[in-house]
Amino acid sequence: MKKILKKITIVILLTLIFGCDLLDNNSHTISPLDTKIDIKVYESYDSYETIAVPEIFLELTSEKIYGCKNFTFETIVKKKNQTIELEILGINKEGACMTALGPATKRIKLGKLSGIYEIKLKGNNFSNSFNAVFSDSLIYIEGEETANVKMRTGFIFKYPEKSFQYKYDREDDSLHLAIGFIDSVKSAIDLIEFSIPELCYNPYHEYFFKHRNRLSVERYFIYNSEQDYDKIEEIMRTYRANHSLEGSDAWMYTINWMNKRFNSNDL
Repeated sequence: MKKILKKITIVILLTLIFGCDLLDNNSHTISPLDTKIDIKVYESYDSYETIAVPEIFLELTSEKIYGCKNFTFETIVKKKNQTIELEILGINKEGACMTALGPATKRIKLGKLSGIYEIKLKGNNFSNSFNAVFSDSLIYIEGEETANVKMRTGFIFKYPEKSFQYKYDREDDSLHLAIGFIDSVKSAIDLIEFSIPELCYNPYHEYFFKHRNRLSVERYFIYNSEQDYDKIEEIMRTYRANHSLEGSDAWMYTINWMNKRFNSNDL
């Protein structure tokens, strides 16, 4: 009898310390889907700070705005042969509420894909299918929008290997400084300029921002080696000093295909 009472006492004490989760491991709430879902497939990285070769990600965003911005989609993902199956179980509301308003989200890493795939989506009361083609330079998604799912379709440009985006921003009319910087880079390393077709989604725009009413230059280049790209940091530092841009509102910025950035404001 004493042993039984001792065990009961221990359970009561642990429950008081750790709460109801001790008795219910599934205490977090998975709510049924109550929103249309926007889905996009694109090249990206594990995090904003990751420097690595880009991989394919699938991102879900609810059209509904919730009272907590940290809600996520509960999902099951299966990849088999040339098929990607995504089952959406509901909205996971586990954890302390971040009280700012926001959509439910989920970012799923698919890795490196090549060839033709079928993307199958399944929810409590719907199922959709999309066709996807992954080539060396492009992603193409084909399918119809439904009442439950809106997939970003069409052409999605992939990061060209050994490429970078250059941006320059300043309030006054100083286009010559933007061009002058690239001329300085070209005098040190070999560059080939290219453009991204307007009909394609631009992966560099994942981190794109542009100040209203400010001059903004945006150009794209191919270089020969990662060592060449690294030289841009010192070229940018020297150019900024030689043109007395310290403390000014001038801003020069490059980001390459592996997510490595050089920002004149940080030099």
